[in-house]
Amino acid sequence: MSRKPTFNVVVVYDDFYSALRAQELAGRMAAELEPVFVLRTEVWNFELATHADLCDRAAKDAIEADMVIISASTGEDLPSGVKGWMQSWLPQKRGGLAALVALVNWPAGRGADTPPAAASLRQMAKASGMDFFCRTGRPREDSFSYAFGSVHRQGVGSRVVPGGIAYSGPAWRGHGQRWLGVAE
Repeated sequence: MSRKPTFNVVVVYDDFYSALRAQELAGRMAAELEPVFVLRTEVWNFELATHADLCDRAAKDAIEADMVIISASTGEDLPSGVKGWMQSWLPQKRGGLAALVALVNWPAGRGADTPPAAASLRQMAKASGMDFFCRTGRPREDSFSYAFGSVHRQGVGSRVVPGGIAYSGPAWRGHGQRWLGVAE
């Protein structure tokens, strides 16, 4: 019997509700991917991922990940420590196959269409050649109701729509032209 390839996911979150939101997404991914892949998930909160004694381990996990999920309780810009931690390992992702997923709380009706945290993450993903997916909204109101659908990648640009999805970057290489995206 042949071994299934491993799909590595790293979740980085800031509070309890954002952790639940990310774990819900990871659980749905597992249901979709486990027939083909073995899903391995590493979970870090913002404080531990940026702690002097642990940041190297968290960065190693992120470098090895096929997908990094950043889940934040607010769409305001990420803390400078988290940005610095990400910038320490993102250059090592260049040219690799990986996706960066942003899950941010940004209720409809907020001033800007694009939450500052999502804009920062999208730019980081683009600079490192990662695909980018974003889901905005309020986790409690959504009741964590996410579904996966096949998203056909056709070089579409990126725009974050409150309550919707966005993705940008090169077509998902190595896994054909289809990728699982966060959908409503």
